[in-house]
Amino acid sequence: MKNPITAFLLALAPTVNAQTKSLNVSPSRSPASAASVGMFEERLNRIDVICKETIENTKVPGIVALVARRGKVVFQKACGFAEKSIVRKMKTNDIFRIASQRNTNTSKAVIVLWEEGKFRLDD
Repeated sequence: MKNPITAFLLALAPTVNAQTKSLNVSPSRSPASAASVGMFEERLNRIDVICKETIENTKVPGIVALVARRGKVVFQKACGFAEKSIVRKMKTNDIFRIASQRNTNTSKAVIVLWEEGKFRLDD
């Protein structure tokens, strides 16, 4: 083929639907009291206050927060709006778009490699 981009895309095409379904099923997290997992209820309540203050200061339209420990959900709350234009309140199961995580993950990988002595900072 004369066009290398076309050749690359054709070579990549069979892998588009190659992801297999996971055999592992994550267990659902059951709710629990903060004290039952060694946490303080008062500290978890601060999360709610911070979320509400952040929304009131118009930093973000809505927030979903979840804290789990030892496989138990000790705090889960949705505040604010998912869509302000149609006044739809945020729900705990709303889906968020996560912006580019590539840079974060690459940075973590570089730190791990550096800690393992694979390269020096002045390389």
